[in-house]
Amino acid sequence: MSSQADRARSLFCFYRLLLVAAAAALLLCDEAAAQGTSCGKLVPGQVDPVTVAAVRSSTNSSIIVDWLAPDSGITGYFYTLSCPSCPTQQLNASDETFTFRDLPAATEYNFSIQAGLRNCRLSPAFHLSGRTDLNKVPGSVHISDVTETSFRARWAASPDVGVEYEVSCAGRVPDTTAVCTGQPSGASVTVTVRPVKTGFPPAPFIHGTALTKLFPIDASSVSFTITETSITLTWAASITEGVLYRVTCRRVSTGTSTSLPPSQYLSASISSLQSGEAYNLSVAVTKQGGFDEVVTWLPIQLTKLFGIDASSAQYSSNETAISVTWQPSSTSGVSYQLTCKRVGSGEVSTASSPTPSATCGSLQSGQEYELRVAVQKEGGFDDVITALSNQLTNGHRGSCATADWLQFNGFCYLLVKGSNGRNLTAAVSDCQRRDPSAHLLWITSQSEMNWVMDYSARNWRLREDYRAQCRDCRFQGDAAWTGLYRDEADGGKFKWLRDNSGINVSVSWLVGPSRPPMNFGLLVDAETRLLWRTYQPEARHFHFCKAPMRVQQPETAKNDAADAAQEKTVRTRCPSAAWSPISRGPGASLQMCYTKIYPGSLPKAREECRRWAPNADILPARSLHGLSRFDRRILFLHVCYIGKKTGKSDS
Repeated sequence: MSSQADRARSLFCFYRLLLVAAAAALLLCDEAAAQGTSCGKLVPGQVDPVTVAAVRSSTNSSIIVDWLAPDSGITGYFYTLSCPSCPTQQLNASDETFTFRDLPAATEYNFSIQAGLRNCRLSPAFHLSGRTDLNKVPGSVHISDVTETSFRARWAASPDVGVEYEVSCAGRVPDTTAVCTGQPSGASVTVTVRPVKTGFPPAPFIHGTALTKLFPIDASSVSFTITETSITLTWAASITEGVLYRVTCRRVSTGTSTSLPPSQYLSASISSLQSGEAYNLSVAVTKQGGFDEVVTWLPIQLTKLFGIDASSAQYSSNETAISVTWQPSSTSGVSYQLTCKRVGSGEVSTASSPTPSATCGSLQSGQEYELRVAVQKEGGFDDVITALSNQLTNGHRGSCATADWLQFNGFCYLLVKGSNGRNLTAAVSDCQRRDPSAHLLWITSQSEMNWVMDYSARNWRLREDYRAQCRDCRFQGDAAWTGLYRDEADGGKFKWLRDNSGINVSVSWLVGPSRPPMNFGLLVDAETRLLWRTYQPEARHFHFCKAPMRVQQPETAKNDAADAAQEKTVRTRCPSAAWSPISRGPGASLQMCYTKIYPGSLPKAREECRRWAPNADILPARSLHGLSRFDRRILFLHVCYIGKKTGKSDS
């Protein structure tokens, strides 16, 4: 009984265990079935794939990837990431983000993401790609080879492979240098450079600054105005805008220099220089903002020499020499050359001297010479020539035509007055009637000008006699004609009628020269002094005559003395001193007195003639043939005469 009970009890235990195992098996099957339905919705037992993933950001060595879980209602996902070209090819993550580190720059990477759950198969892979950034170029942009409109930019190479460079002033270039052209002169240009690679975001910029050069001035455009103590220069503007100009003047002999402050003006004047010195000049173009100035050196310029003062000249002469002394020039280190040119001849004598005196020798006796003194200096300086008064060598000196002429330095001067004025043409003829070598006043030196204009010493009585005597020129200016005129054909230059030479003296004007046709010069008595003005040649005025002193040679002295004796005899029988004698010569049958030469009609001339003397008349032109001491150029004029044989008009 006990054995059956034991066996029954053993079977019960076995079946009981079997039931437990079966129940356990059933439980396991139920759990497995439950697990299979919770892995994913697409494929039983397999996790659904990731469907949303992206690269959040990147650097030159890392990439951050984010994604969404396959099913937001399920927790416990884990992820397997694959990157074949990464340093670690297989990686795991428990969150929906991952940072790939230690990656080479400028490289594209392919990633795959698989989601997993416990006791489930991994999901299919989700693929995406990302790129690491480019490296920034180390350092900054370096500038070289700068010109007015271009420069070269250089930079260090990028460590990345396959990159080019984007340059702000040159575009995209393959190398680590670029030439930037077409830039403005005198400008501050900021240059930026960054590496670029197709498909990759560009790297950060590096920077540099270029200062383009300034354009200099054109030396060939500079013009100079130079005096004894100053240099003025003018130039064309630099092509660069917004610049200033600084002029420097350096004395060659000493090296001392003067710089003017920078200025925007295109001219400058340097004063207080030394006469007769060489100077180096330069014009620098400058601009604020760190720009290098650019200097243009100009040709060496020479300040002028001071001439001598003609009024300081003192003269002495003998038969064959003329000596002159003068005050020295204000320029140091000069020498002098005296030139004596015989009037009416090409004969010239010169004398050089280191001191302010010289003598012309081997001259012709009794001749007139034009004198000039040249101040000279070695080194390329131009001579400065001062004209002096004409001088006569000693000889058989004569005198002026009559005693009423005044003398100065070998010349005779006469202010012709009277009851009638003369126009310019008649005035010229009257001067030449009085002396064939005479002409209206011309002046060759400042000392002569000062002598003529010396109102108190000369006492010409121009104003008083003009108003008291002249019937047909009253209230027309208290004036006397001279030989000064304006040559309109030569740019309006003033010259002397006698020889068309230019004036080299200072002229004091009353009101300045009048406009053409008032081209002919008068001296006007302004009560305290004589002044110049111009007027039309038809006006009637007094006139000034000038002639060289007559030089008597031994062979003609006796004839002249005989003529003078006869003239004195005849003159005593003329009505007054206003009449002049005229004859064919000693013993000639025709002797007469004459006065005044009148242009105009015959009736008017005869009427005026008989006012002077009742028995006077107009001399026929045929009666003038062969007369001595008479200029043939008067034949177109009228001569008032009295015949001495009969006391009546003699034709």
